[in-house]
Amino acid sequence: MKTLTSPKNNNHRGFTLVEMLVVIGIIAILAAMLLPGLTRAKARAVETSCVNNLHQIGVALTLYADDNSGRLPRAAELPSDSINSNRWPALTVALASQMGYSSTNQPGNSVFKCPSDKVGGTNFYYFKTQTLSYDWNEQANNDSITNPKYWGTRLDPNKAPVLSDFRNWHSGRAVDTNGFVGGQNFLFADGHVEKRSF
Repeated sequence: MKTLTSPKNNNHRGFTLVEMLVVIGIIAILAAMLLPGLTRAKARAVETSCVNNLHQIGVALTLYADDNSGRLPRAAELPSDSINSNRWPALTVALASQMGYSSTNQPGNSVFKCPSDKVGGTNFYYFKTQTLSYDWNEQANNDSITNPKYWGTRLDPNKAPVLSDFRNWHSGRAVDTNGFVGGQNFLFADGHVEKRSF
């Protein structure tokens, strides 16, 4: 008859509590080092999306001017505001045919919606209230695309902003009068976009 013997101890042992805590601590330190980088990368991606939107609107403005003797469209700076006494349409309506949709059927993922448009916890605040997240330079209404007005002065197209973010939504250090910290993206009449912090 065979006798059963207990298996030999192969010196297999699990992690001790201290070893496991050290590993968890190292993972936490690595995560803490990576998270700010990921946050900055996300902010840059959102800012790049906004710049791309403005570039596309710039192409539409150029197409509009080509079809209208070199003139920019007439559009309201704040379409829903009572100061819009001329009842000019929103820029989204003025450029509808150049953007490839009807003036009453704007797609939800519109280029007129800045992904950083957030005020007081409301996402896409200006897009929802004004039909676009960008501020139109009303002085450029029906003006020449080659030297539009900005603050009452005629400027070269590479110096004349025609559209900008409503607020300082993007990274930067400036604080505007409403307490928004950051910079604004500007579309110029020549079609280039640049960010400015004030």
